[in-house]
Amino acid sequence: MAAFGTFSIVRLSSRSGATFDGYAVTIPGSIIANPGFVQAFGTATTGTGQLILDANHVGAWGGSQSGGQIVGMLVAPFVSDRFGRRLAMLILSVLLVIVSQDDQ
Repeated sequence: MAAFGTFSIVRLSSRSGATFDGYAVTIPGSIIANPGFVQAFGTATTGTGQLILDANHVGAWGGSQSGGQIVGMLVAPFVSDRFGRRLAMLILSVLLVIVSQDDQ
């Protein structure tokens, strides 16, 4: 019975990882649909003068998310082996806080 309980915990953990990955992949698409994002970063206008996102910028936005995943998958094992998982996650968290600061 203990083996079944352990298996169930591992299975649920694996399933949660897939769910979180799917959530992370959908975030860029949700952000560009946000009217505030369009207002802040829109560079083109429609015939009626409404501000919209340039198609090239939308493509670059989606591509940067996929590119970031690829770079992360290639670099993360080496960083984790060198510094350990905790320190690697701490460094990543600090880096994300620095990059996400509003520079206005």
